[in-house]
Amino acid sequence: MEVRAYPSVTVVDGLFPADTLSRLLETRHLPGVSAQDYGLAEIESLQDAITRSWSRLTAIWTSYRAAIPRISADSRATSITRDRWLRFLFDELGYGPLRPARTGIKVGSHVYPVSHEWEAVPVHLLGWHIPLDRRTAGIAGAATRSPQSLVQGLLNRSDRHLWGIVSNGRKLLLLRASSSIVRPPHIEFDLEEMFDQRHLADYVMLYLLCHHSRVELAVGAAGPADCWLERWYQQEAERAVRALDRLHKGVVDALRILGEGFVAHKGSDKLRSELNNGALKPEEYLRLLMRLVFRLLFCLVAEERGLLPIPDAHPRVKERTNATSLCATYARWLDVVPAPPTRTGGMPCSASSSARSPRTLGAPVWGCPPSTRNCSMLAPSASLRIQS
Repeated sequence: MEVRAYPSVTVVDGLFPADTLSRLLETRHLPGVSAQDYGLAEIESLQDAITRSWSRLTAIWTSYRAAIPRISADSRATSITRDRWLRFLFDELGYGPLRPARTGIKVGSHVYPVSHEWEAVPVHLLGWHIPLDRRTAGIAGAATRSPQSLVQGLLNRSDRHLWGIVSNGRKLLLLRASSSIVRPPHIEFDLEEMFDQRHLADYVMLYLLCHHSRVELAVGAAGPADCWLERWYQQEAERAVRALDRLHKGVVDALRILGEGFVAHKGSDKLRSELNNGALKPEEYLRLLMRLVFRLLFCLVAEERGLLPIPDAHPRVKERTNATSLCATYARWLDVVPAPPTRTGGMPCSASSSARSPRTLGAPVWGCPPSTRNCSMLAPSASLRIQS
C-alpha cells in the first residue's frame, strides 16, 4: 500500500497502519516524538533538524547519483554506494560509523552474511546494482537468498534481533520479525524517487521511523523489544485488536438490521416464502448477507486507502464519491441496494446497472455478481430504508 500523499513510501501488509504514520508525522499523537527523544538539545527543533539533514543529503545524493552512470553494472557499485551515499545517510539518522559484521551474524549454528550491525539491529548494505528482492550470484549476502529474505530469516530466527534494515542505495527496507512466510510486513522507502523528486515529507517519515533512537535499546533493556519502534508496533497491535472487536459488533449489527429489513420489506414476498418453506436455509441467507456486508467493507477500506475511485473514473463519479455514495454505487452493481442510513430515504436502482463500465462506477469489476436467484430474492427490497 502506497501511503497516500507520500509517493516514495510503501507499507507492505500493514507493518504500521496508515493512520499511525499520519499521527507520527503530526509528531504529537504518539509517545517518544519530542526533540529530546530524538537526541536533540532542549532548545532544538525536531523539524529544523530534519530540514538541515535533508539539505545536506540532497547535495550528497546529487553528487553520488551523477557518479552511478559511470559505474559498470558488472561492478555492482557496492563500495561507492556505501562510501559516497549510505554512510552519510546513516550518519544523518544518528547511527554514526556502522560496525562491519565481518564474519556475519551467527544465530545458533547458522551464519547470516549481513554486512553491518548496530546494537541489536542488522543493517545489510549492498550496491546500487544489486536487487533486494532476488538473489545475485557471486555477491556475499545475496548469493543464496535475496538480501531482504536473508535479513528477514535472521530476524525470524534470532531472539536478539527484532528490527532490521536493508538498502542498496536506491531503496531502503525497514523489516521486523514476522511469522508470515509468504510476504512479511515491511516498509519500503524508494530513495531514488524520494531524492530525485525532492519529496521532503517522505524523508520526514523516513527520519522519524528509521532514526537510531527508534531502535536504540533503553538502559537496562531485557531484550530487543525495549525500544520506541517496538512500543509503537505493540501499541498499534493493541489498537487493532480493539478495532476488530468494534468491527465485529458492527458487522453483527449490520447483519441483523439488513436481515430483518429485507424480510420485513413489503416487496420481499418471495424471500419470506422461501425462508418459510425451507427452499432458502437460514445459514444460506446469512451467507448472502455476509457477502453483501463484507463487499461493502472492502469498498470502504479501498476508498480509505486511496484505491477508489479508479483514476479514469468519470469526473462526476469523482465529484460525488464519499463513503456513503461509494457503498451505494457498489451495492447497485450487486443489484442489492439497501439505502444508506440517512434521512433522505432509499436509492432506487436499475437491474441493468451491473453492466455499467468501471469508469461509470468508479471501480473495477471484482469477482462475479451473486447468483440470479439470490438477486431476484433481494431485488424487490432495493428501496429499503434502514435507520441505524
